[in-house]
Amino acid sequence: MMAGRLDGKTAIVTGAASRGEGVGNGKAMAIQFAREGAKVVLVNRTADRALALQKEIADEGGTAMVFAGDMTVAADAQGAVDAALSAYGSLHVLVNNVGIGGGGGLTDAKEDDWDHLMQVNLKSMMLATRAAVPAM
Repeated sequence: MMAGRLDGKTAIVTGAASRGEGVGNGKAMAIQFAREGAKVVLVNRTADRALALQKEIADEGGTAMVFAGDMTVAADAQGAVDAALSAYGSLHVLVNNVGIGGGGGLTDAKEDDWDHLMQVNLKSMMLATRAAVPAM
């Protein structure tokens, strides 16, 4: 792998592995960060797809590790940062990519579904950012 703009940098990408076929935003960013020389922490709720992405990055000569965790849980958000610091000694980039869509419109939205959407899309960002900023 050639020298890149992110040599010596560490990046956390939440929601790194695509859910289905193809390349989602998290996967695309993780691959590009690795291609630019960053050491990437691939955060996913489950490790299986992230492990496949880790192998893909390694096959291109990049460096990545997997952290399985739920970014709506403060201990997991802190755990991802701690894993990055333990493995790579620093943290420079946080990509808050975790997110879900909501079904239906305003008049038929269920309150529990709305609360879940806010947990995943907003609370996860606050928890990950709160954990990451002191390390940056």
